[in-house]
Amino acid sequence: TLKNDWYLDEIAHFGPADLFPGARDALAQCRAAGLGIALASASRNAPLLIARMEVADLFDAIIDPATLAAGKPAPDIFLAAAHA
Repeated sequence: TLKNDWYLDEIAHFGPADLFPGARDALAQCRAAGLGIALASASRNAPLLIARMEVADLFDAIIDPATLAAGKPAPDIFLAAAHA
């Protein structure tokens, strides 16, 4: 869709500087504490955005609707993230 094309154009310019202050450190501290980290996102663009911000390596799993049989409002995305 046109809206998604505009969104993709915008996130093409994203990088590590677009993370919220302290986000990388918070994720790294969770990893250092031995916690598993999964991202459950309703956006099919989440993997791309996470990669652009260079934090994909800090997640054990990134779950988006493309990997699921049922999207919102089904709890599948959260169950998949917890399982991962």
